Amino acid sequence: SNGDGIPQLGEYFAPANVIGSFGGIATRVDPNLKRPYSDQVNVGYERQLLGDLRVGVSYYYRTTKRQISRINAASPSSAYTPKTVTNPLDGSNMTIYALNAANVGKTDYLVTNVTALDDNTYNGLEFSAVKRLTKRWQVLSGFTIQKASGTYGSGLSDDFNNPNKDINRRNAILDNDATYVFKLSGTYQAAWGLSISPNYQYYTGYPILPTTTFTGLPQNSESVILLPRGTLRLPNVSVLNLRIARPTKFKEGRIGLEPMVDLLNIGNANPVLAENASYGANYLKPSDLLNPFVARFAMRLTF
Repeated sequence: SNGDGIPQLGEYFAPANVIGSFGGIATRVDPNLKRPYSDQVNVGYERQLLGDLRVGVSYYYRTTKRQISRINAASPSSAYTPKTVTNPLDGSNMTIYALNAANVGKTDYLVTNVTALDDNTYNGLEFSAVKRLTKRWQVLSGFTIQKASGTYGSGLSDDFNNPNKDINRRNAILDNDATYVFKLSGTYQAAWGLSISPNYQYYTGYPILPTTTFTGLPQNSESVILLPRGTLRLPNVSVLNLRIARPTKFKEGRIGLEPMVDLLNIGNANPVLAENASYGANYLKPSDLLNPFVARFAMRLTF
């Protein structure tokens, strides 16, 4: 409109001028966008016991601020009207939101810092014990109790102006949070030069995010979280692996030859590692399992 041949935001992004928009996951980026940052605190205590045994305890705290997500500035939260529907999981009433007809189809996806995402914390307490290699054996072990919680966000596919996205998103478990994690590994130098190394891992199953899609709304459909993330979890995982090796040196130690056998998942455990979390005919149907027992034979050459 000013004749300079360059489209200015006020010239093309007025409602009377917009014919339509497509492509990409955002319309524009907040010019005042700031870099996210984390505050972290780690405190630990470690002590040597019995000469070759070291034990310790550590506490970890972390929070991330000024996280980046997306809002639809063309449809503020005030443009939605509440509507009562039935939660398919338990038959209870729940509230979803219908977009006013005047706002349907309007998009102004703005990438910006979302203050709601500032509500996040990680707290972890770790116990460790390490025995150095003496008397032909060594052990490394750790046990962690942890929790990452706060407001759940789905990055640049989100819309923090849409109250449907806000359903069950707060006080949720974040990331692939396993409440309890235990690891134990070690090595024993047996007779005939054999090296035996077990490795055991146990961790609490990862959180599930159950969702469903409601249709018949002015905006067509909405995907809604039915339970806060972490209310349901996958099964716990417990797996034991074992390596047996026989290192041998030649040419005054310049060449090494090490045949080895790896026995993976000795107990042939088969916990579910992933499930379909979308409510429907395949809800909670397994989509991935822990790999079964495998025996692997290998030869390592070093020079």
